[in-house]
Amino acid sequence: MTSNTLSEAGLIMLDRELSSYNGHHKIEQYHLIEGQSEPSKEILPEKPDVNRIKQWLRPSNVNTEDIARWSGQPALKILFIQTHNDFSKDPEKNPTYRTIPGHTEVTPLPERTEQRAMVKEIFDHARLPLAALGAYIRSHITFWDDSPYQVLGQEGADGGAVTSFYTSGTSWAIAWSYFHATRHTSAVMFHREGDGDERREELEAEILRLRQHLAHPMLLAYIKITISLQWTFQLLDTMNWDTRAIEMTLGLATWDWVLDREIDPPNASDVEEGTHMIAEAQEAAVGRFHVLSGKLTNVLFRLRVFQDQIGWIKGCNMAYAETLDNDTTKDECKRLDQKLYQMQSLTKVYLHDAETLSHRLDKQVAIMTYQVAQHDARIGLTLAWQGRWSNSAMVALALAGFVFLPWTFVANLFATPMFNWKLKDDGVIVKEPFKVYWIVSGLLTLVLGLIWAVWLICRYRADRRRRQRSKSLFDRALNSKVVVGQGARPNRTGTQSSVRSKVFAKTW
Repeated sequence: MTSNTLSEAGLIMLDRELSSYNGHHKIEQYHLIEGQSEPSKEILPEKPDVNRIKQWLRPSNVNTEDIARWSGQPALKILFIQTHNDFSKDPEKNPTYRTIPGHTEVTPLPERTEQRAMVKEIFDHARLPLAALGAYIRSHITFWDDSPYQVLGQEGADGGAVTSFYTSGTSWAIAWSYFHATRHTSAVMFHREGDGDERREELEAEILRLRQHLAHPMLLAYIKITISLQWTFQLLDTMNWDTRAIEMTLGLATWDWVLDREIDPPNASDVEEGTHMIAEAQEAAVGRFHVLSGKLTNVLFRLRVFQDQIGWIKGCNMAYAETLDNDTTKDECKRLDQKLYQMQSLTKVYLHDAETLSHRLDKQVAIMTYQVAQHDARIGLTLAWQGRWSNSAMVALALAGFVFLPWTFVANLFATPMFNWKLKDDGVIVKEPFKVYWIVSGLLTLVLGLIWAVWLICRYRADRRRRQRSKSLFDRALNSKVVVGQGARPNRTGTQSSVRSKVFAKTW
């Protein structure tokens, strides 16, 4: 499959993706020959000589003597192109430009048109898959290998077969051509400033460590997948510890996966203060779980793609081994296949870990939902008890009114003009002072008030004893141990196996 076919397949649309390339600000040449301890590097000027770069990557004037001389010295050439990126830089610097436009407008760089044409010219000359640039602009995690083709030098000199590859990530992408006759590799790597610079440093360190394998066509792919897996594994381990730290702040007992024991919640003695702290911790945990869920979705996607990418590298390695006659080189391919098998097994373990963490986050969110529902139920129960208190007070007032209402009614009735309570000699019935009425009425009201207060206090104490008894019965039911039969016990073999595999992975 050629680069044009890739474009027609929709992996890259030149009119859109290539026009979105906003230029670069640094280009550097990297050259390492087998047997050398250090590579040769050269930083190119802002307006480099394009023809010189093309001839450096892939010489056109090659004769038979050059091919014979180069075949004994495998080499690696990489053209590092650093692009702008304001997502991974210090926010205080507030950069003006960036290469990847995304869904927002960017400020066009002054030299973007010339630099875009230069990159396309280099890719066309080296016959590198232009889909690598499209994947880099889209921030896709992809990989591809092109169909081999023959190259010819001066006077029809047979340069042998050439195979092109590319693999890309979110912050860097690399495309390379492998010349089977000379065992040379010519590559172009795009990396964004910031996190992309870190990936480049890791790539250079791995190349020096594995410089005895420069003749293998899948060296760059192996290094790329190694760096990506290491970064993803570290991210997943950090997410596990972050999840455990959040669980510890929710006021519930948690299970320690490392020590295999239950961890008591903090501040369990102070119920009122613990409840207030739990409410605040739940509000903070919702935001943290939301971030962890987004990161975990990305990790799951990466691990599944990396599994396919490891299989792709294994397939290319097997195809390369079939073209070899040297047993030493075939042993190198076998060792690489063993390494890839170990990486694939390790990726499966971490994939199980990520899926378990996803289930764990879902459970935590469900538990918080249940806690909120229980909290609302407690509030409703408290309001119900308060309403019952208000009803009791109204009943007491109604009883007091029921006691005084007949006497008030009779007194008002007898005070009407229809009754004549005067004697014949114009005397009155009650000869004593009228203060007797107020004394009797006041004492009667005071006695009824005291009776009402005593009744309310007794009622409150009875309700409190009833609630404490209900709570103790509920706690006793929760803390009771349920005997599980042998056939109903959960199977922990898978979890223990994953833990053992994870320990083996870290030691490996």
